[in-house]
Amino acid sequence: MKEVVWTKIEYNKFMTELYRDKDEKYRSFQQKLIFTQYPIVGIRAPKIRLAAKKIARTDLSSFLEIKPTTYEETLLYGLVLGSCKDETTFDHYFPTFVSITDNWATCDMGCPSFKIVVKNRSKYWNTIRTLLSTNQEFPMRIGIILLMSFYLEDEWIDRVFSLLDQYSYSNYYTQMAVAWLLSVALVSYYEKTLNYLKQSKLDTFTYHKALQKARESYRITKEQKEYLKTLKRS
Repeated sequence: MKEVVWTKIEYNKFMTELYRDKDEKYRSFQQKLIFTQYPIVGIRAPKIRLAAKKIARTDLSSFLEIKPTTYEETLLYGLVLGSCKDETTFDHYFPTFVSITDNWATCDMGCPSFKIVVKNRSKYWNTIRTLLSTNQEFPMRIGIILLMSFYLEDEWIDRVFSLLDQYSYSNYYTQMAVAWLLSVALVSYYEKTLNYLKQSKLDTFTYHKALQKARESYRITKEQKEYLKTLKRS
């Protein structure tokens, strides 16, 4: 597929082929879990990931110029963007990804694929601050999932906690993303994360969800889970 430059005709042909594998039962299941303005076709994630790998061997920019019209296409857009090795291309199309992300799944599938962030964490830290400053549910979630995916490391962990306390989280999918991040942080930075939780400015819902998610984790010890139970706010 190296010769492919994506016109709208080529794009539609590719999507028509992909959508032959649609599963109506899976579509109905997804509609109960994912709330999006885009129609859901019913394509399972492995097939979307395989499609993204094929597209990654073509002209990415021409593909990313075409705006998604279905939920599956938003997933594909994020994964294809994640395959970008050129920072300029990634930066050009990242705002489009933000604009088309209106649900947790598009965010959570796309963001961990953005490996280019690792090459310039300082630069994308500022991007994340901008996302968190929007006070909008899914831009904020994108920022938090990027933090969770690429910044839970020795050099950044203290700055992550400090950054989290600079914003308030009033939307459900943002609150759940913060809770998820903290449950993951507890695995590698248990004491640091505990200290943060004890003095954090988090709202009570997010705080309790973080404790709950940690207690549901297979990577947290039984003793740690028992102690986390004692940290509930009254």
